[in-house]
Amino acid sequence: MSAKEAVAPKETITAKISRWAAGVEYEQLSQDAVYQAKRFLLDSVGCALGGYQQHDVKIALEVLAEIAGRGPATVIGTGKRIDPVSASLANALMIRCMDYNDIYWKQDPSHPSDIFPAALACCERARSNGKELIVGLVLGHEFEMRLCEAAFPGIRERGWHHATLTAFVSPIVAGRALHLPWEQIQHAIGISASRQCTLGAVTAGKLTMMKNTVDPMATQSGVLAALMAEKGYTGPEHVVDGKEGLTHCFGPEWKLNLLTDGLGESWRITQCGMKFFPTEALTHAPISAVLDLVKNNDLHPENQEDRSGRRSRDREGLPRAPARDREHYNRRRPRVHQATRLPQR
Repeated sequence: MSAKEAVAPKETITAKISRWAAGVEYEQLSQDAVYQAKRFLLDSVGCALGGYQQHDVKIALEVLAEIAGRGPATVIGTGKRIDPVSASLANALMIRCMDYNDIYWKQDPSHPSDIFPAALACCERARSNGKELIVGLVLGHEFEMRLCEAAFPGIRERGWHHATLTAFVSPIVAGRALHLPWEQIQHAIGISASRQCTLGAVTAGKLTMMKNTVDPMATQSGVLAALMAEKGYTGPEHVVDGKEGLTHCFGPEWKLNLLTDGLGESWRITQCGMKFFPTEALTHAPISAVLDLVKNNDLHPENQEDRSGRRSRDREGLPRAPARDREHYNRRRPRVHQATRLPQR
């Protein structure tokens, strides 16, 4: 076969994504995208300040105090500066642990602001300005949300957790914040994504601290991958659309064009949701319904009667959960009835 007859190899999805992510500029972002990035950042910092007080975060910080190295990245709530990999885990866990941060749910659910700490830590390392930070925040939402639209059915329906997708996106954010060339961002995607597939067990059945930890770990994975790629480490470029990559292993159907079609024409971050109530996302519909019932029927607590006939566990003589477990639950999850209680007059 002559050189003219030879067919050029098909460009991988990660090459298209990486080239675009490396080249996009702050001035290309829409005004609304910039506004939403700032809005979600403030929301995330608020979540992190609450998360800093939680038991699982305290455990993680104790571990990181033992193993983290010195570095330029700030740990929210402490003022301490440690290495970017450790800081990204700590800060992402603070944002995520109470399940109060942003929500996007199409074929798959996600919380794109879990990736913000990758941009924060790597921008601090690169001594970048606020505009570069905003670009990183927008990129995280762009590709996390696109990945949540691309699988039919979503990977959660196939038994996998959406942190699997975060591991593809966090190295894009970290790599851009570190000013890596697109080729190194592409390798960072391969490094992170090829070793970070997350089982759905963390959100199925008994819930443990890992439910809200796997996504922060996927964010941490992207930061580590970007730092390795910066030094010349390589990863599989075909990790999305090649042999034994994402679509090959996870099965049909995937609409990969959704990952790249119309990049820069609009911005997914403007479509992301912010929680109205500090509760898990699936509780928002019943909370809203109860509030509407209260408002539309002019209900007042002094006029209501409990007709359930139920008695408390204590009066029934049923065993209660250990005090430590009750304290942990009450601190972590405000009861739905507290959010929906009837207004006082």
